[in-house]
Amino acid sequence: EGEEEVDSSKEETSSPSKDMEWVEFGNTAFSQSSVFKKGEMTERQARLCVESNHHACIGYSFHESYPEYCWVVERGSRKISGQPGWKCKVFKVRLKTAAEVSLFTDDFAGTDAALGAKDPGNGWARPGRGEGL
Repeated sequence: EGEEEVDSSKEETSSPSKDMEWVEFGNTAFSQSSVFKKGEMTERQARLCVESNHHACIGYSFHESYPEYCWVVERGSRKISGQPGWKCKVFKVRLKTAAEVSLFTDDFAGTDAALGAKDPGNGWARPGRGEGL
């Protein structure tokens, strides 16, 4: 009502990284202050809009009573929880698990001295790493 749909000429075509994934938040909506595109579209169309504009867009949201109307929002848009019936979908970088990366180790890492067990006051452990802070 009185709102104008954002011009789709903003859309660019670029491929998202393979390291991106979709995450869904129930009863959560995006703030509609930085809308990239809005209007009637399927979820597939909303996903494709975000994926092809992933440098500008963070995701989309819709209400369960009218799922065919989506708001695709720009990066930096705030998520608002506690919104019954709303769904918010975020396209984000998938963080690698410890099993997927090569973590640094040496002869000192993992020893009692490295964990500060020998001299908790002057050990090598960083604050918050099991020192009771």
